[in-house]
Amino acid sequence: MEIKKLENFDVKACVAIIENPDGEFLLLKRGIKARQQGWCLPGGGKDKEDNNPLDTAKRETWEETGLKIKKSKFQYVGLSLSVRGFYVGIYYVKLNKHKNVILSEEHSDFLWTKDYNSLDLAGNTAEFIELTKKDTN
Repeated sequence: MEIKKLENFDVKACVAIIENPDGEFLLLKRGIKARQQGWCLPGGGKDKEDNNPLDTAKRETWEETGLKIKKSKFQYVGLSLSVRGFYVGIYYVKLNKHKNVILSEEHSDFLWTKDYNSLDLAGNTAEFIELTKKDTN
């Protein structure tokens, strides 16, 4: 998967790869009304009030998980095409302490895991996590 720079691309959505102090990644289980089922990363589409992709990543993380994370904690990893053909901004957050997750109505469950490849993952979830691991190590 090719990662591109953010410049000159129309970013339609963003995801946040959130890692806890134990090296586990946060995954959300999509609700039954979702177009595609499976486990996914916090994230979603750009809204009118979002001034940039970072705003989208921060807002979607809060809306879907209840996690309030400072903008300065989000590290830009890159930009990639989604399985549906639009550009997604990829961000990474390393938490320095455990935080409580409060799910939105869009999701039915969440988990912290290192063993994400054994799950039924939606879209580019595994690829995005792998790219983040390469970029941040």
